[in-house]
Amino acid sequence: MSTRTTTTVMAHRHQAGAEIIPLSRTAARHTGTRRRAYVLAPEDTRVRVVTRLLTLEADAGGLKKSDYQREADACGVSASAVEKWVRQARKARAAGHPALPEPRAPRCSKVVVDDEILLALHGKSMMAGYLECVARGLVDVHYSTFRNAVVKQIAPDVLAGIQRGERALPQYWVYLERADNPLMDMVTIDLFFPRVRCVDDATGEIVHPVWAAVRERASGALLAWHMFRGVVDGYELDANGEPKIRAAASGILALLGEAFRGWERDGVFVGGIPVRLRCDREALFLTPENRAALMALGIAVDPTNSYSSWENGAHERMHEVIREEALNGLPSSTRGPRTRTGALVHAESAIGFDELTGLLDRWALSYNFERVNSAVGTTPFQYWADRVAAGDRIDRAAPATLAELALPGEKTYKRGKHGIAQPDGTFSSHALMDHPRRDFTLARWPNDPDRREAFDAATGEWVATVYRREATPAAEEAAILARRGKARRTVQTLQEEAKRRYGIAHGPTPPRPQPPADDQQPTPGERPDVADTVEEVDPFAITDNVTPEAPADDTPGSGATPGPSSDPTNRTDETAGPVARMKALRAAEETS
Repeated sequence: MSTRTTTTVMAHRHQAGAEIIPLSRTAARHTGTRRRAYVLAPEDTRVRVVTRLLTLEADAGGLKKSDYQREADACGVSASAVEKWVRQARKARAAGHPALPEPRAPRCSKVVVDDEILLALHGKSMMAGYLECVARGLVDVHYSTFRNAVVKQIAPDVLAGIQRGERALPQYWVYLERADNPLMDMVTIDLFFPRVRCVDDATGEIVHPVWAAVRERASGALLAWHMFRGVVDGYELDANGEPKIRAAASGILALLGEAFRGWERDGVFVGGIPVRLRCDREALFLTPENRAALMALGIAVDPTNSYSSWENGAHERMHEVIREEALNGLPSSTRGPRTRTGALVHAESAIGFDELTGLLDRWALSYNFERVNSAVGTTPFQYWADRVAAGDRIDRAAPATLAELALPGEKTYKRGKHGIAQPDGTFSSHALMDHPRRDFTLARWPNDPDRREAFDAATGEWVATVYRREATPAAEEAAILARRGKARRTVQTLQEEAKRRYGIAHGPTPPRPQPPADDQQPTPGERPDVADTVEEVDPFAITDNVTPEAPADDTPGSGATPGPSSDPTNRTDETAGPVARMKALRAAEETS
């Protein structure tokens, strides 16, 4: 209602004798009673009020509502609050504690939303972030207070982006300079659509190729790449009027696993575990399986903002280089030469899927090892090798951890004499042959036909990396040969032992040994020839202080008077050993 209409109505009522109600009275009529303001009573006031009321209760035999109201008016709080204090004091007295109200939990009157609170809200709802903040001790307020503080202090678009998981903090939205970017700090992954007419080499059916690549950001080296057969979304067309295509999400995680596992050239290892992964918001990059696997490896997922291809600009620029250097000259390209009417000159030509795969493989190898990258001034591999030689650290994961990223196998295979037989060869390793079980499943890698990952079919535990017999590494082949030699020697030993035991159990009884003949035995008292006997050396004999004595001359008429040294009975001095003394006594007895 406008002002002019209101004036007319008021004048009409005045003429009719109606009472004009002032605006202040009208506002007071339609406004409810004012709510009592929240008063935080001090702790000593609460104790004093409860003590006075409990004393009054003991003297008068009880308390009335007027007693609660009188104390409430004196404190400036509500009567229900005073009753609550008294109930708490009674409960404490019944439990054997001092009759006092429960101490009030300290709470902040204001919440300052800092970076830690924003990190707790990253990828979570408001309630989930609040519970995490309470668990970590960041806040100690009610949920409504926390929510209001966050809404008031954080812009709505920033808060929405944080809760969706787009960015952790606003200050993280800037790029690091290349000079400050460490090796394997970030790897990027993206899809490339060649936009060529491609057919299957075997059946001739139309194939939609999708090329995916994992690129290291600092050096620009391609760590892994693969050509996928895209799935067509026929009900949706892109800007060029062609159906949108997307790659299957099953091979993306295996492709990342190949990049993290790495490869080696000229003694230089290329690969490792990065700090974070930059990708766009393709659904196949952000699946729960991918996120769980990357989280287990300690890799942070860093998706770009929607419609912000410049945030992954180096990778997007590489796609344009592929078009310029490898695809623009193909007759099957949809960007090929056209007539004046706009029709393609080679509209019927097509390229085979395997041929296109080989073409992009050759381009990727040339990009890594031959083409000079203008951003680093050398080839990506040479830049990587220089950084490794300078001492940059590379984090590598255990083979068992990376094996989980391979494409899982569906069939179960039995281990044979030389390994596990496959249609494309036999795969084996020394760890596989030493395993007690015989049933295994094999997981494969997209670009490595010479290597598989063997898992126990019963428990699902990773066993070993198996290799094709034709491409087995030298160390692995030596271990297999050593194992076979050990097994061969063990078998020979078992056979010899079995043959010996069989001869004992079933063979003829050998003749017992017979004692020597009587004429060969020495007669009692006959001494053997001195030349044929060897004197036994006593290891415990003390011969250091013993002087060799001259042989005694017992022939008559020699004129030698036997002295103490010539008497055999006197050769038992204390300096000789026990064996020497015994021999001396026996010699004396024989001569006597």
